[in-house]
Amino acid sequence: MIISGGRKINPGEIKEVLNMFPGIVKAEVIGVPDDLLGEAVIALVVMREGITVSEADIIKFCGDYLADYKKPKSIEFCRVLPENICS
Repeated sequence: MIISGGRKINPGEIKEVLNMFPGIVKAEVIGVPDDLLGEAVIALVVMREGITVSEADIIKFCGDYLADYKKPKSIEFCRVLPENICS
């Protein structure tokens, strides 16, 4: 569970939305320390080869399905994600 601005956020809910985005092969969602909010939502994504998309496009897409406070504050593009990233 991520606590951001006093609100509980389920990373799995955000991950489900990210996995609906065309071209995302894998996604993980984590909370990182934030001076204002306590934790900020960050998404780590692996894109399908040859797909180019902006961070803003993914965040906007998330806004179509999630409340504003649940949207990732930033997107980190990765080549691979470790299997145990959230363990």
